[in-house]
Parts: sequence; C-alpha cells; structure tokens
Amino acid sequence: MEETRNWVEMPDEIMGGMIFPRLGTLEILKNVEKVCTTWQRICKDDPEMWKIIVPISAKDIEAIGRNCPHLQSFKIWIPYLSYHGIAPTIANSMPALRHLELIGSRGDNDGVRAILNGCPHLESLHILNCFRVDPNLIKLCTERIRDFQFSREVTPETDEDSDKNDFYDLSDDD
Repeated sequence: MEETRNWVEMPDEIMGGMIFPRLGTLEILKNVEKVCTTWQRICKDDPEMWKIIVPISAKDIEAIGRNCPHLQSFKIWIPYLSYHGIAPTIANSMPALRHLELIGSRGDNDGVRAILNGCPHLESLHILNCFRVDPNLIKLCTERIRDFQFSREVTPETDEDSDKNDFYDLSDDD
C-alpha cells in the first residue's frame, strides 16, 4: 500500500518558504489560504513569504492590496514601462502605505497625483527614472512627504537589479 502525505503536518517553514512561493502570488491569494486554517495562518503570518513576489499586472497589484489591507511598504521595479495603470491601482488598493518606491517606471503627473491622494499616510516616496513629472508637483511632494526622492535617471544604486525581471518588495514595517 502506498503511503500518503499529510500536507498540513509539513513544517510551516517548508510550506511558507519553499512550496507556496512556487505557486505564484495569485494562486496563494485566491486558493491556498482557503484550503485550511493552517495554510491560511502560514499565508498571513509568514513575512518571508511576501518579501519578494512577482505579480504581472495592475490586476495582480489590486489583489495584493485587497488581501493585504495593512501593507505599509511596497517597492516596484518596472523597467521601460509606464506606471500609468499601476499608480492609480496602488493608490486605490493600498491606502495604508507608508513607504513606496517606484523604480524605472516612467511615471507621469496623473500617476503621482493619484498616489498623493490615495496614500495619505506616505512618509517616504521614492520615484526613480521618471521623466514626465511637473516641477510644481515635485515641489508639492517635497512639502507633503518627509522622505521624498525623485530622479529622472536610474542611478548606480537603483540599477543593481536592472538585469532582473520586474520585482516587488513587500513588507509590513510596523
């Protein structure tokens, strides 16, 4: 007789650190945490599982915001893409953010305004490699956000991950 495994008895570190991340962000958010209370606890309580994830669209980012209502820190690298659709999604689905970093996103005035209006608790906002933001809007950001950084170019510090795919760094700082 073939032996069966009880996945619920698998150590949390293995499930949250090695198995669940292979499933993908949406699979975890939509299905895994609904299997049983143990898996739900692992999905909600293991910060390492959510440190770096790879969603692929504004819809994925919206799902993250909806399922992580206390998310306080979000870092996104999107080389050569506009965040026109992503910035409003972040603003509408992640109102508790305190730290936001947009790298290589070629943002625009509408996106920055959406973030300012939708994320009222921002303490730090870093927008790097952004070409189309009005100087008056940059001034408003420096007045409203304690730690505001803006760059029209990718710097050596931000370019260290340029050979990687899009990535997202999430953490609950408090």
